[in-house]
Amino acid sequence: MILSLTLVLCLMMPASKDAYAAKNLIKDLTVNKTYSSYDLTGDGQKDKLKIEVKEAFYADWGEDSVKSVKIKINGKTAYSQVYSQSNWEDPVFSASASLLRLKNGKYYLLLNTYSMNDYRPVNILLEITSSGSVKTVIDRDTLWKQKYVDNSFFEIDSVSDNTITIETSAMNHRVGCISMKLNYIYKDGILKKESTYTKDYSFGMFDNA
Repeated sequence: MILSLTLVLCLMMPASKDAYAAKNLIKDLTVNKTYSSYDLTGDGQKDKLKIEVKEAFYADWGEDSVKSVKIKINGKTAYSQVYSQSNWEDPVFSASASLLRLKNGKYYLLLNTYSMNDYRPVNILLEITSSGSVKTVIDRDTLWKQKYVDNSFFEIDSVSDNTITIETSAMNHRVGCISMKLNYIYKDGILKKESTYTKDYSFGMFDNA
């Protein structure tokens, strides 16, 4: 008989907030708003950034849902995701994004979309390049071996100097929720995981009797 579950739900991880430390930045963005205060490409000029989210009525659920998500930099589409809204696919209800800046001036975007039970069809960290394009540097699908876990995701824990610390969680049916923190350090022109090992972790455990 299961007596207790020493587990704080993974979904209770705090959302990122605006935070500043020296030149570091974590800025939660408002979708469909254009930002023009940041030199995203490193050319000394302010760039325009917009997270464009379009919705459409989803007849199978009787309400609006997200039809597409685009990242636009200086008016050009750097990223695009379109949802089919087919009758077998769970709807995407919302999207969020946060802008991160390292001390060296490099910018990154955390992009999330949310579906049923807080499942995140998209949960990625994108690097903004000098050309105004983006490339994926962290993807929740590659943080865990998906055949062993469900509902994995990650959030930004902190940004310090040229280091991004993430907290990632997943559910395993044998031990419950597993959470850990990982550091990604920008060095020699690339953001890389500091180590494949971490001492900062926790997990839920079932006590049986």
